[in-house]
Amino acid sequence: MDWSQNQTKLFRAMLYCYPAEFRHEYGAEMEQLFKDRLHTEPRWRLWLETLADVAVSAPKEHCAVLISDLKHETRALWAMPGFTAIILLVIGLGIGTTVSVFSVVNAVLLRSLPYGHPEELVYLWSPNSNFKGLPEEMAPNVPDFYDSQRLSHNFSAMAMFNLGSVSLVQGGFAKSIGAAFVTGNFFRTLDAKPALGRPLDANDDQPGHERVAVISDELWHSRLNGRADVLGMQINLNRKTYTLVGVMPRDFGYPFDGDVPYDRSGFKQTDIWLPAAYTINQHINRTNFERAIAIGRLRSGSTVAAAQVELQAIEARLAPLYPPMWRGLTILAKPLAQTIIGAVQQMLWLLLGVVGLVLLIAISNVASLLLARTTARAHELGIRTALGALRARIIRQLLTESLLLSCTGGLLGIALAYGLMRLLISLNPGGIPRFDSATVDSLF
Repeated sequence: MDWSQNQTKLFRAMLYCYPAEFRHEYGAEMEQLFKDRLHTEPRWRLWLETLADVAVSAPKEHCAVLISDLKHETRALWAMPGFTAIILLVIGLGIGTTVSVFSVVNAVLLRSLPYGHPEELVYLWSPNSNFKGLPEEMAPNVPDFYDSQRLSHNFSAMAMFNLGSVSLVQGGFAKSIGAAFVTGNFFRTLDAKPALGRPLDANDDQPGHERVAVISDELWHSRLNGRADVLGMQINLNRKTYTLVGVMPRDFGYPFDGDVPYDRSGFKQTDIWLPAAYTINQHINRTNFERAIAIGRLRSGSTVAAAQVELQAIEARLAPLYPPMWRGLTILAKPLAQTIIGAVQQMLWLLLGVVGLVLLIAISNVASLLLARTTARAHELGIRTALGALRARIIRQLLTESLLLSCTGGLLGIALAYGLMRLLISLNPGGIPRFDSATVDSLF
């Protein structure tokens, strides 16, 4: 008998899976039916049927109540278009601006750079202490770079490049595209692998062997229609024929606009990489003062400070090779990631904080409006309580109203965020790296 009472108590507890109004109306009958069946049917079969019924019918009852509440609140809100429009507009603007600004912050500051271990990459600058007032981000002399590459032990790879443009001739029309003229180990230094084909290598970086090119995914699709037979294709650049040997992944376009301080190509990203192919004379002739941007990858266990000390010692040994007025050259090693985002990092975090405050203000305004509306409905709610409406039922209906408004406003805010992102990208003033790659990410 005690066991039967315990099972009845357990069934009574299971009834709390149903909505409160359902329990009050049918709970006593369901409990009595369970008691009767408990004495006449096998318990294992009764419990299997009971659990299956609760698992199916309880969610259906909750959904029925929710749908009923949604219909009621939709009609109520539709009858107050001004109030509803203000609520949705405030929520939509708050979410839309926050999501769009966060998308920019995510693309520029949070999203990992498309290189292997970007924390190991550094820019190498070569300012001259004899010339005051110039920025320290001065590119090193080409001969100095090759000597540093040969003598340094703190780097696993070093590379140079220069930004420029080339004229791509196709179908009788010419289009100027952003180009980078790179040394043979450029892609190895960045640890960036092509999506198709191979990268440029040391063999390509030799005079007479430089008529090869690697292109971006953007150029492949926009100018070459994403052709599968792109490898080995010949293209006309500045009236010279080059053979395509590789296509980079979609997110690779280094250097982007703003990636290199004080050096702009006028293009949002690099779309083609060509061998620099420096001659022997350029390797050794310091009187031409030919400069190129240098990057290096630190060896495992090495630090930026140790690498800089070593490079400064090497540069001091090379100083006698210059005329006296040029002997103030030194080497500065700066983390690549920090150099790229450092100039805009504080501004973007501040902007995100501002729109976050705007979102909080929007939320507080919506809460105040809903509270004022609930106060105005005190008479209605009092009548419903007097007629027998449960407090839990009223609270649930008010929460359903809030849920309806928040979900609708959220969808409006997401749609607005997509529109704002397109507007921001079209108004991009330049100077913010990877700004054009900002997108509203989806969960699916």
